[in-house]
Amino acid sequence: MHKSFIVLLCLLSFTACKKEQDCTKPAGLDGEWEWVQSFGGFGGWTITPESEGYRIKLVIDDLLYREYRNDSLIWESQYDLVIRPDSAWNTNTYIEFDNGNVQAIYFDRDTLKLYELHADGFSHEYKRK
Repeated sequence: MHKSFIVLLCLLSFTACKKEQDCTKPAGLDGEWEWVQSFGGFGGWTITPESEGYRIKLVIDDLLYREYRNDSLIWESQYDLVIRPDSAWNTNTYIEFDNGNVQAIYFDRDTLKLYELHADGFSHEYKRK
């Protein structure tokens, strides 16, 4: 039993991060997000910062969700992340705001996607700053 524990520790040390490797874990939702594009509406339009002439930045921490347009705060809310079964947006995660608005959400280390939950809604894509 003791020998198997030592062997297991040795195996784990070989698979652990090395100094020269990037050992960072994927980041959560917290951080700054820069708008890349939005797609949707009944016409299936794609809009971008270039086509619209403005930038959108989201700043999200553990408590608050803030939306900036060209560096001016335009909306702020507390939020909750909720997990529920769903497959329509290929995610089971939702962000619920204080005003009752809910959006499906997908995020990983570098990408954030917000999906409006109505027939002519838009999907918004952001990249981590």
